[in-house]
Amino acid sequence: MEKLRILAVLLVCLVASPFALAKIEYMDDAIAKYPNISDTVLDSCSLCHTIVPELNLYGDAFKDANRSFTAIENDDSDHDGTKNIDEINALTFPGDDSSFPVPQASIKVKKPNGGETWTIGTKVQVTWNSTGDVGPDVSIELWQNGQKVKTLKGSTPNDGKQRVMLKETLPTGAGFSVRVKSVSNPSISDHCDATFDIVAPTP
Repeated sequence: MEKLRILAVLLVCLVASPFALAKIEYMDDAIAKYPNISDTVLDSCSLCHTIVPELNLYGDAFKDANRSFTAIENDDSDHDGTKNIDEINALTFPGDDSSFPVPQASIKVKKPNGGETWTIGTKVQVTWNSTGDVGPDVSIELWQNGQKVKTLKGSTPNDGKQRVMLKETLPTGAGFSVRVKSVSNPSISDHCDATFDIVAPTP
């Protein structure tokens, strides 16, 4: 009975050892290639495996690429919209579509974008894109030559568009820009790329 137990243990070791040796070899290669993953969640079998020896999508791609990490850096193995190399740099799993970097919060003003002419007494459209945790609301400001002139909207839903009325109290001239900023985190903001003019209505 004891001999059978020893034989069973030896058999398990013989079957498991190739996977164990491969795991050590490939993890050493991964850490040599990407030192930033050492002692992190990516410094484990989970980088390439779901459950050893089953490969995840990144592990499959690594195997198909002749076990070259470089060859698949610009691929998106788990189809989560992020390149493998960007996931590795962010310490998220490139083989798990539920693990991906949280985008940095930002705002990008789309309109106005410079060169427009706005007319006092009319409504104009301001549009923007936002990514990450900008917050539910933004404010819209009018600037001229680097100085804030007026808050056009103190708070409006962060839905990417807002029409604003150009009241008669606004100045006219050149050098105007629009700034859209997060209400909850004012450090997240953006000005339009170039300036525009505001003119009085035609009599």
